[in-house]
Amino acid sequence: MLYLRVSTPSQVNTDYNPEGISIPAQREAGKRKADSLDAEIVHEFVEPGRTATSIDKRPTFQEMLAWVKQQKDIDYVIVYHFNRVFRNTVDAAITKRDLSKFGTRIVSTILDMGEGPESAMVESIIHAVDQYQSQASGADIRYKMGQKVKNGGTISTPPLGYLNVREAKPEGGEIRTIAVDPERGPLITKGIELFASGQYTAQEVLDQINAAGLRTRGDRRHSPKPLSLSQFYLILSDRYYCGFVTYDDQEYPGRHQALITEEIYDRVQRVLALRRGGGTRERHHHHWLKGLLWCHRCGHRMLIARGKGNGGIYFYFFCRGRQKHLCDLPYLSVAKIEAAVDKHLGTVRLTDTFQATVRHQLDDALLLEQGHMSAFKKRLGARLDELDTKEDGLLDLLDDPEWPRQKIKKKLTEIERERTEVQTQLADTTSRLEEGQQFFAAALALLADPQG
Repeated sequence: MLYLRVSTPSQVNTDYNPEGISIPAQREAGKRKADSLDAEIVHEFVEPGRTATSIDKRPTFQEMLAWVKQQKDIDYVIVYHFNRVFRNTVDAAITKRDLSKFGTRIVSTILDMGEGPESAMVESIIHAVDQYQSQASGADIRYKMGQKVKNGGTISTPPLGYLNVREAKPEGGEIRTIAVDPERGPLITKGIELFASGQYTAQEVLDQINAAGLRTRGDRRHSPKPLSLSQFYLILSDRYYCGFVTYDDQEYPGRHQALITEEIYDRVQRVLALRRGGGTRERHHHHWLKGLLWCHRCGHRMLIARGKGNGGIYFYFFCRGRQKHLCDLPYLSVAKIEAAVDKHLGTVRLTDTFQATVRHQLDDALLLEQGHMSAFKKRLGARLDELDTKEDGLLDLLDDPEWPRQKIKKKLTEIERERTEVQTQLADTTSRLEEGQQFFAAALALLADPQG
């Protein structure tokens, strides 16, 4: 029988033949070897695109071993080269020993010295050399990958918002590099910036950028689709977007163009921390000061708890450090804390100079944000135009009796739903900005005279 194998899917997808080039070539060599052994090929096992340093991780090889043991009358397992099967001497020795119990021998089309102690010794040497070459090649690849990352290169498929491209070199030839995806990159940037503002939940931001047309890349088996919430959270935590690459837990400056600044990335992490539990959490007991107070003695967070006594149920604040036996701050009633905070807020004043500076910075930020919003609204408008074009095309097909009407109607319903979402986002982008401006103006006026 024959066992044919290639290590990676790319070795299969290199020809019009679905098996690629290597598998048919191995098959022809195996047939010639079978003829020289005066043996009949009764079966073949093909393992395309399966890389592994151990036979335990190759399902087809394990299936082949089980089949041979079940048949009990197989004389030879013919392989193109021993390194197609074994990458270490231990696997080779154990497999040969197990098969020999059934009278089966593994032979190579490249080198077969027959049976006997001399041939066994030579094959053992070959297996040892193959193991060395495999390990040395792996170490060499890891070293080169590490050097590429240290020089700012990207060693894998870049995240959504970037593309693998080839650029021509002035002296001839080309270089493979990373470029910003002109379609997805701006939407990724907008999404991260919106979340960093703290005014939107992750789901709200995701709805906006999906409505503007953001889609995954897709592949041969899956078409592009809207981004999921879990995928968006991965984007929010990926420092690749602010210009860094990582290898072996070490971070290096990347050569690719950053989509956001480190300042925005840090702001996003603060928003995430607050919403994941580092800020004002509302799991059990609701209070406007919850999550906003820290102990002045040890620096730990003040927590709120419920108590029950003769006067009924009551609430109090206590130091987290007290739970850890690190602080001796006593328990404090909610009323006492509220009075102290109220008294402190009455002393807070913003000078006219500070207010003028903040207002100026706010105006600048609003102008910049209006520019971003304008570009974002253009994308939403373009998406509406695309939906109109799709709808017109589907309406034309409704008159054709050969097209399935139910599928067309389903597509039209989906287009109408997406159009409603886009129109909602268009209205929301303007109202949110105006609300934010009014909020900051009211906050500044309040802090000018908190007791007024």
